[in-house]
Amino acid sequence: SMMADAPTPAPRPGLGIDIGSSKLVAATIALGGESAVVTQGSLPVIVRNNLSNDATPLAVTFGVGFNRELGEAAIDTPASNAHNLVSGFVPRLGAQGSDGACKIPAAEEGGDDKEIRLEQVLAMLLVGQVQNLYTQIGAAPSQLVLAVPPGAQPSATAAV
Repeated sequence: SMMADAPTPAPRPGLGIDIGSSKLVAATIALGGESAVVTQGSLPVIVRNNLSNDATPLAVTFGVGFNRELGEAAIDTPASNAHNLVSGFVPRLGAQGSDGACKIPAAEEGGDDKEIRLEQVLAMLLVGQVQNLYTQIGAAPSQLVLAVPPGAQPSATAAV
């Protein structure tokens, strides 16, 4: 008996993320001439964040146990946790030592704070955008294309 060919899965879109100095915007992008990329007419689809906004603030807050809030949720952090807000960090990406790092609260009450690289903070926001794309269209990107601000320092561009 002849077996039917398995259906060909639809190509997954690429994801372009424009990293600004204070916000990022993500959209689907066509890769290698694939015509089945998710678009509205001939335009890319803007990937909306968890609050349905086009742009996501480059901000993360940390709480005890490495709990974190991203984007608007970080900006809306209560004043009592404002000291754990990380924002305005894009110019410091790739910097050496403590200039390129931030402190986050200990995993448990009374423990020592931990230092993490700002590139890790950016990675958290980028993963959030990939998750938003999956929520919006039901597919993970096949590739990621990142853009940095035109005036970014070479160390920041290399870090991204």
